[in-house]
Amino acid sequence: MSVFTGKLKELFSGYEVLKSYNRIENTILRFQGENEKEIHTRFKAARLFALNEGLSDTMSVLSTIAVIFVSAYLVLIGHITMGTLLALVIRNI
Repeated sequence: MSVFTGKLKELFSGYEVLKSYNRIENTILRFQGENEKEIHTRFKAARLFALNEGLSDTMSVLSTIAVIFVSAYLVLIGHITMGTLLALVIRNI
């Protein structure tokens, strides 16, 4: 983002020079290319953030399910009590 903003500031500060040398169209085309790169980079980052959030939520649910199943198994074989099972489940949620 800072590279894009820097190029935008440079474009505005040199507008009169570009206009005098008749380079506006070329500069607009170059700016559009930079703008496309910036949009592509932002979408790529948004996809990665969405993937990260989805994976994080999935891992959270799977860990809760694992705690419940392991604790239930330990209750059934007599290693822990039902109160300990509830404490583990509540702590994990």
